[in-house]
This record gives sequence, structure tokens and C-alpha cells, in this order.
Amino acid sequence: GDAIAAGASEPALRETLASVFLRIGERDRAGRLLAALVAEAPTADRLVELSDVDRLAGRFEEALAHAERAIELCPDLAEAHRAVGKALVALGRAEEALVAYGRALAVAPSDPELLMDEAEALLIAGDYRRGFARAEVRWQAAELLPRRFSAPRWTGEDIAGRTLLVHGERNPGLDIAFARFLPQLAARGPRLVVEVRPALTDLFRRLDLGSDATVVEQGRRLPPYDLEVPLRSLPNVFGTDRNDLPPPARFRPDPLRVEAWRRQFADGDGRVAVGVYWRNAQDAELLASLADVGEARLFALDRRAGRASLAALPKGLAVEPLGSRLGGFVEMAAAMLALDVVIAPVSATVHLAASLGRPTIVVAPSPTDWLWVGDGGTPWYPGARLSCRDGDLAGLLRGLVLERPAP
Repeated sequence: GDAIAAGASEPALRETLASVFLRIGERDRAGRLLAALVAEAPTADRLVELSDVDRLAGRFEEALAHAERAIELCPDLAEAHRAVGKALVALGRAEEALVAYGRALAVAPSDPELLMDEAEALLIAGDYRRGFARAEVRWQAAELLPRRFSAPRWTGEDIAGRTLLVHGERNPGLDIAFARFLPQLAARGPRLVVEVRPALTDLFRRLDLGSDATVVEQGRRLPPYDLEVPLRSLPNVFGTDRNDLPPPARFRPDPLRVEAWRRQFADGDGRVAVGVYWRNAQDAELLASLADVGEARLFALDRRAGRASLAALPKGLAVEPLGSRLGGFVEMAAAMLALDVVIAPVSATVHLAASLGRPTIVVAPSPTDWLWVGDGGTPWYPGARLSCRDGDLAGLLRGLVLERPAP
């Protein structure tokens, strides 16, 4: 650990230790080693690594300064220009980041990770057509394992009467977000086979895509199909702009289950029912101010929220577990429709709540997450409110409570 690092005199050994610390998530230790190495003998590679450490720790200005210094030392180092771009994106300067990525690509034009960074900057900047087109490189990047299919890729040609396989990817939240493009696709008249992760199959069966649509579980044997397309490639095929996004998918849980949840959440003293979701202790800490909102009754939107999970909550924050009653996403959707507000970090939970049109507060979205970047909101879910890490979460909730229509 730190003792070994302190006793390591050889720079190469300390560089290796810093790389190991980065790989295992020990960014503070890696940062201390790299800062010492840079102080002794600054090199472009060390400065790029130190820039990455600072950026991941939220020190964006420092990250930019280290990356710019790396470029001074080695103007042709693609990773240095890439580090400048990533720091600029984190600072909310996507247009400038694109210039930096352009310089990096002039040195390394076929680097798929760099091309994905450029795609995300284009999307943040609002250039959806170029951004989604560039994002097709994700199949060559580390983000995804390429899949082989027995039919060619669909690129927008007439599809009426043919069978099209639409397959989800690894992020269930994005699959929920991109499900909005399926009705537009169904209107072109194909027979649809929609393949998604097991956790999403029942939910996607609650979409009204017509009688010629089948939802299958990823990993199961597929029925015959003529063409295939990734779900996340549909906006590229359709040439979607930021200003002409279709509305979120309309998932339809059982109305009887919604009513059952509504009865369960009913409170005689008129308090609002608020669903909250957290993944870890850091998420839980961001919910602390909700303890001051006495007009709200909080419920845990996680069937795994047992004693350990509830123990991570800040002192004084009372949250009622729902446990196994939540079941899968279909039952969670029914519960959400009975809630007054949903509060969660970026996750499948928050995508589902916002897709259902529930008043939703998104907690601490990353400034580099293209889907959630915007002046106080996102075009993907215009009704969702964004609460930054240091934002007034309790104030946002009170605002939504005041806006709630009278019963």
C-alpha cells in the first residue's frame, strides 16, 4: 500500500504502483504517487494520468491544467489532447472539447475509444445526427463485445412485411430510454422481434407495438429474422435531431396493480408518497436533506433494500422498505404510477419513472452524461428535474409537492 509506495525509489516501480492503484479504484493513492513523480520529473504520460485522476475526483480545472501541460511537453501525444477534451467536457465546454478531440484524431484517427469520446461530446453539444452516427463505433470499443448475427444490418430501407430483430445492449436504463423509437419503427410495417435482457422482457411486453411484435429474452434461441439492428442505433437510422425526439415509451402495467399500490401508499394525514432509490452509501448520503421534508413519506424502490441497505441511510432519514412486493420492473412500474414523486440517481429506476411520466428528480447526474446534460433538464424527459451533487434536493421536492394537483 502506501508504505510500499513510500519505500519505492525507482520511478518505474512507482509508476507501476500508480497504474495498479488506478485499476483497483484507489485514485487518491495513485494521485499522490503521480503528483510526486511529476514534481520530480514531469513527463507527458505522467501528466495525462494525473489529469485523469483529478478529473475522476471532480477536480476538473486541475485536470485541464495537467493535460495542457502534457501537450506543451509532447504536442503529438494523442492521449494528451484526449485528456484536454475529457476535462473540457467535464467543465461543460463540449464545443471546445470537440476541437481537442479533433487534434487527437489527427494523430490517432482510428482509435475507437477516442471516437466514442468524440461521439459523446457531439451529443452533449446537441449535434445528435453526427453524434449517433459516430457512436456506431461503440462495437469496436471496449464498451461492448461485438455480436455475430445471421442476417445483415438494417440501415433504413423499406422493411414492410419483413422480420427485423431489434436487440438491446448492456445498459437496461438506456434500453428503457431508447424504447421510445420502437413505435416509430413498428409504423414502418415490419414483424418485430425485440430482444432484451431477462429483467426487461416482461416490461417490454407491456409496450403496444401491434400484433406483429415478439419480445424475447437475451440469450434464448431467436426466431428466424431477415435483418437486425441495435436498439440504440435506431436514432441514427432515423436521422433523429435533438429537437425531434419521440416521447418516452408508454409501458402499461396492470391498472389493478396500480390501484392496489395506491391504496397501500394512501396516508390519512395527506403526506405525499415519495419513492427513493440509492445504490450505495454515497447515493444514500445525497438523500440526507429529505429528512427535513415532513410532508413526505418515503418508500425504498429496491426490493433488495434490507437492513444493510437501510443502515447506509443518513441518520434521521426514515424510509419504508417495500421488499419483495416490488418484484420486477413491471410491478415497480405499477408502484411508481401510484407514487407522487420518484427520486433516484441515473439508473434504470429513474429512466422507468421518467418514462412513465411521474414527477421525477434525478440525483447528481454526471456532467459528462450526454443524455442528462441540459439547462436544468433534458429533452429526453422534459418533466424530470435535475439535482446536482450540491443542489437543494429538499427544495426541489417541496416544489413538486406544491405543484401536485389537489386530490
